[in-house]
Order: sequence, then structure tokens, then C-alpha cells
Amino acid sequence: MSRKFKALFVGICAVLLLCVFVPPGIADEGDDLSARLQKMPGSQEGAYSQEAELAARMKRISGVSSSSSEDGDEDFAPGEVIVVFREPEAINGVMSEAERNGIYAEYLNSVADSEGISVRASYNDLSGMGEGVFALVHSDNESEEELAETLKSNPNVLGVQLNYKYHLYEAVTPNDTKFDSLWGIKAVNAPEAWAAQKGTDNVYVAVIDSGVDYTHIDLKDNFETEGYSATFATGTSNYDDENGHGTHVAGTIGAVGNNSAGVVGINWKTKIISL
Repeated sequence: MSRKFKALFVGICAVLLLCVFVPPGIADEGDDLSARLQKMPGSQEGAYSQEAELAARMKRISGVSSSSSEDGDEDFAPGEVIVVFREPEAINGVMSEAERNGIYAEYLNSVADSEGISVRASYNDLSGMGEGVFALVHSDNESEEELAETLKSNPNVLGVQLNYKYHLYEAVTPNDTKFDSLWGIKAVNAPEAWAAQKGTDNVYVAVIDSGVDYTHIDLKDNFETEGYSATFATGTSNYDDENGHGTHVAGTIGAVGNNSAGVVGINWKTKIISL
């Protein structure tokens, strides 16, 4: 088997593996528009589903970040909502960015004055994508739920949602002795992902390479032993590693984590097949 084919196969495995282990809440956000719409007071699936999709994007960008949630702490910022307004008719595709942003500011101030609210932030980059004008607004006289209900009745409002807080995952640091030297693992933010998912032995990953040292302390518990493995490099069922490259690849994919030895893989648990 050519080296190019081997490299391509390993690359595809890595991409598929990352898809499997994307932390919950990230993969799900793009899959179910209806679920997101249910979180947006006043939004209905149908005519404005495209605007609602952009409003969901704003939720991810402008939420109030919090690394922990204290008892009694609300999951949203009090008195604030994120709003998608209809784009003013004065906007056209030939005007400059400065001209467009000036119209957005004037428009938002006008709407805020009419509703008795204040604009805390505007998001011109999102607004410039079309489909609506995005802003974070605040009321001194209404709660966030009351403000959302008030804005729902405004014909110029396409969507409203509370300014939800994000509870960030805290990075997980394993006790593997060589973890500090694994710059690649840190570069893809694996320690943050491990707070949500560390892998599962229900997922099998095939490594087409020079073989795998299945007796290695970091691989023996994650190596498949049911007879699927073989080594194309030698054309035999002997999957001992000839030069160490396959073992290195397997370790990046699934070296056992937090075992006080050696390195750690993207997945602390998985099933490695050597081919």
C-alpha cells in the first residue's frame, strides 16, 4: 500500500474521530433548528427560520460567560435580551461599511427610543450578513421575560431571545508523565473537550500503518484483541510495529489517559485496530 494512501486513510480516521467526540452542545447546535427556536420567545418556525438561525448564532457569540453556576444564579443576564430587527429599507448592497453601520446605529437608537429601552451592544458584522439587525438591549423597567414579550409585538422584530449565560468547561489535566510535552493535544483544546467526553470503547479506530506495539503500556488496554487486526505492510497477521510510526499514530488517537505513565491520546478510551 502506498504511503499516500496510508496518510489519506489516517487523516480520514482522525477527522471522523473528531466528529465523534465533539463535546455535547457543540455538535447539537447545528442539527436541530426547531429546538433552538423553542428557546427564542416570539419566534416561530417558518417564515423567519433563516433569521432565527442567525439569532442562534448570536447566542453563541454574545452570551455572558461564566465558569461556574452558583446556587440560585440565573442562566441569563437580568433585564437583557438579544433582538433581531428587520433590516431598514435604506440599506443597500452598494453602500460602504461605514455608511451601513451609521444607518444601523441611527435605526437602533430610534427603535430603542420608541420602546423605552437602551442598546447595550450592536453587532454590525452579523447585521452586515443580511437578514436582520442584531442588538443587545436592556430595560430598567421590565424583566427580561417582560421585555421579550413586549418586543414580540413589534412588527419590526424578527426574533428575541434571553441573553443566556455560558458555563465554560474547566480543562482536565491528566497525570500522564509526558503530558506537558504534548503540544498537539493542547493545540486542539483536548483538555477542555475532556471535561465533556474522554472517549468510549464502543468506537473502533483502524490504523493503517506500520503496525502497532500492542504491548505498550499506553496502548494495551485500548487495543482490539478480537482478531480484526492485521498488517498490510507485511501482508501477514503479524501486527507488530516495524518502525514505530504506527504506534505513534495509535497513541495520538487513543493512548490510555490518566494512568500515571507516558502520554495520553485524544481519546482516553477507544478500540484500536491495526491494519
